[in-house]
Amino acid sequence: MPESRHVLLALSDKDGHGVLVSTLAGKGLDPIYASTLTEARSVLKREPVAMMFCEDQLEDGTFRDILSENARGEGQVPVVVCSSSDDQRLYLDAMWLGAFDFIAYPYSPREIDWIVNCALSRAKAAGAA
Repeated sequence: MPESRHVLLALSDKDGHGVLVSTLAGKGLDPIYASTLTEARSVLKREPVAMMFCEDQLEDGTFRDILSENARGEGQVPVVVCSSSDDQRLYLDAMWLGAFDFIAYPYSPREIDWIVNCALSRAKAAGAA
């Protein structure tokens, strides 16, 4: 089975994330948007994704819901939590619950590039094991 080139973006507002989208596109990755936790769950059921970026707060849930469900699932994907806050407690909570990484807005193309490279490399290595 070929590896997925899709990246799920669970973001309440898809506008304003141009840096993220353009960096993913430059790496040959295709974003799939979900503006709610319900939409994100639906995408994850029907579409294999290489990784996921999730806002800390969505209309109908939080990153905690996504990370808890991801930890219980068989097809765990690297999840990067995005936040407008650089609150250390949010960071620690995300990492404790199994986030691959945590980034605060505004993020840079270099930061996203590094995170994506690391996440995909780790996922590929785990799949080969």
